[in-house]
Amino acid sequence: MMRTRTADTLQPHEVLSESWRLSTSQTPVQQLELFDLKNHPDYISLGGGFGPVADDGYGVSYIIVGEDLINFHVSSKHSCSETDSHKFGAQIQKALQDIMALLSNDAKTSPSSKVTNQPQSKKLH
Repeated sequence: MMRTRTADTLQPHEVLSESWRLSTSQTPVQQLELFDLKNHPDYISLGGGFGPVADDGYGVSYIIVGEDLINFHVSSKHSCSETDSHKFGAQIQKALQDIMALLSNDAKTSPSSKVTNQPQSKKLH
């Protein structure tokens, strides 16, 4: 059962004993120099990533590569029937597309907006 708690009501032992089903981190931007989409368009991954910290969780690393590309590494344990890295990645992609559509629609209704609709990067497999 998930509980909603505020920071002022949490006790240190409660935080440390919680099962962290989602563990995220940004890949260091220093990795960008290893990434060359123009010369290697089929290599859309910088590598890296990490595993989940809970048996029924996900490990997600991400890096903002430029104005129109974010790379994600999603991992989960095959031993857990409740997790699926490919489905989770597809949901991240859908959420980002929803945000892009929302912002694009908002830009169309705002006369002072300079937001442009960028082409989408390759689909995650």
